[in-house]
Amino acid sequence: MTAFERSPLQYVADRLLGSPRRLLSLAQAASLRLKITAMIVVLIMLLGGGLLLEIRAGLTAALSRQLDINGVALGHDLASDTTDLLLTKNTFALHALIAETLKNNSDVRYILLLDSSGQVVVHSFSHGVPRDLLGANQLDPGERYHVEIFQTEEGLIHDVAVPIMNGRAGTARIGMQETRIRTEVTALTQQVMATTVVVMLIVVLIASAGTAVFTQPLQALVHATRSVRKGDAAVQGLVRIGGEIGHLAGAFSEMVTDLRVSRAEVHRRTQELERRNQELSALNAIALAAGNAHELGDVLAAALTATLRVMRLPAGWIFLTSAPGAMSTTDNSGTDEPKLELAMHEGLPPEFARAEAGQLLANCLCRHVFEKGQPMVVSDIARECRCISLALIKQAGLFCHASVPLQAKGRVLGVLNVAAGRGHVFSGKEMSLLSAIGNQIGVAVENARLWEEIKLKEAMRGNLLAKVISVQEEERRRIARELHDQTSQSLASLRVGLQNVQRARDPVELEQSVKALEDLTGSILDDLHLLARELRPSVLDDLGLAPALERYVAEYGQRFNISIDLETEGIVEHRLPPAVETALYRIIQEALTNVARHAAATNVSVLVRYNRGAVLAMVEDDGQGFDPGLREHAQSSDRHLGLFGMQERASLLGGTLLVESAVGRGTTIVVRVPIPEQT
Repeated sequence: MTAFERSPLQYVADRLLGSPRRLLSLAQAASLRLKITAMIVVLIMLLGGGLLLEIRAGLTAALSRQLDINGVALGHDLASDTTDLLLTKNTFALHALIAETLKNNSDVRYILLLDSSGQVVVHSFSHGVPRDLLGANQLDPGERYHVEIFQTEEGLIHDVAVPIMNGRAGTARIGMQETRIRTEVTALTQQVMATTVVVMLIVVLIASAGTAVFTQPLQALVHATRSVRKGDAAVQGLVRIGGEIGHLAGAFSEMVTDLRVSRAEVHRRTQELERRNQELSALNAIALAAGNAHELGDVLAAALTATLRVMRLPAGWIFLTSAPGAMSTTDNSGTDEPKLELAMHEGLPPEFARAEAGQLLANCLCRHVFEKGQPMVVSDIARECRCISLALIKQAGLFCHASVPLQAKGRVLGVLNVAAGRGHVFSGKEMSLLSAIGNQIGVAVENARLWEEIKLKEAMRGNLLAKVISVQEEERRRIARELHDQTSQSLASLRVGLQNVQRARDPVELEQSVKALEDLTGSILDDLHLLARELRPSVLDDLGLAPALERYVAEYGQRFNISIDLETEGIVEHRLPPAVETALYRIIQEALTNVARHAAATNVSVLVRYNRGAVLAMVEDDGQGFDPGLREHAQSSDRHLGLFGMQERASLLGGTLLVESAVGRGTTIVVRVPIPEQT
């Protein structure tokens, strides 16, 4: 519905009520005189609107009743005039009568004359009687008239049905339309609204003149307020104003005094907020740059570029510690000093970058930043930094630099260095911002490493699954081969022996055949028991982890000619849950398999110890060892897949796996699995 299709009152109501927030804003911004005048106008409009609605409703109801009365009277007249014409079936005269009736009565929309059977005799429609209209108004027997009101495309229609000769000759139906009613109601509405507007204008004039007297002191106070805002202190005279406005003026003077005191504090806090906003904008820019990348190199490049852009500095470089492996590892190389490597740089000459990469922060002042986790400023690189030659420093055009730690989850992951030319001094605010940036980059580095570790684990899990399937198939082929080559051949020999026994006649020969068959049967049983034990040692289910490990260790030492020592504590008298026993057995079995394949060891120690609440398993060898931190070819290496499989088994039980190794110093694998105490 457009504004032209609504009444003026509806349009005003929609404009005001449709946007209450806008109305409230306008009311708060208006002057007091305007508010008082507006309140009076609103009251008049509400009274006028209520009166108008009441008049419209009453007039519409009265005119509707009068329309029904006119329709009934007209129906009776029409029934009386058409009685003879219907009986004589004078259709021409009936049409003439209908046309005359329509001409003389503007409220009549249509006329229908029905015979006693309900069939239409004559009507006033030019294109035929609408189908739904015939059954819309039915007379009950003995009813003098019946009125139905229904909605049509032209508005409301009052359909009046009157019987002709008590219904024996038929029914006369007249449709009365409300066009005249709408016209009269609209005209009256316009008159009332015009009167309301005139009254409202008169009241507005009176209210405007009256409110000027009340608002004059307030206007003086407003003028004084504006003077104070411009720096004019001539506001003391307002205290002589009487009444509530005088008290308001005195309170205003006190407020001005307090405002002068607090203005300096507001200015200081505003500067602090501006500085904080700049820091947050810088951190947001760095987080956005780092968040759009997943690979560690891309994250560092984006973060360093954003840092230099935000800080407006020419050069920067980042040192990182070596990324941890997919499992907990310890390097037994004899030094606990973490390795720091140049991971990213920007704005540095190639020679300067190579020099930084070569020294690994071993003797640099920046190492204190890594060790202490505190930022540091080098005000003169040429004098204080002895790791880089003076020629390279002059070539780079750098004079001073600042270093901040890259931290995440309480750990220092590396060092961020930024440098500037002569004349730049790193202020306390800049160092605070750099420290926040360092923490942001540290979190991004941690997330990127976790992302790479997840991808590595997924790849290793896929390779492990492929290896498991391959091992299963190889085991099945071995079992099938042993069954075919040994068991089936032995069974065939047993069958031939039984046939010989059936044909034997000599008791001595019979006894020798039976003895040979007995030995052959024992050999077959031994082979089957060995095959079953290799698949799943029954002693693990029957007697527990300790006896199963004793048997496996004994067979392992004989098979690979390795001196192996087994020590168990607490698992004989305290049986572990079956899932824990199976997992530890397989982990120790895999660890010993890795020793036989890769370690070239001569001595191996196995320890399984149960304490209250946890079980500890340790496998230690004196072999050639390896570097657990190396990740090259980790996805395809049998050793890494074996370690990953052991870690997966421990993780499923809520345990941990620790690998301690170094090249030439042997390997130690420690597994700890929590055991819930039984109540």
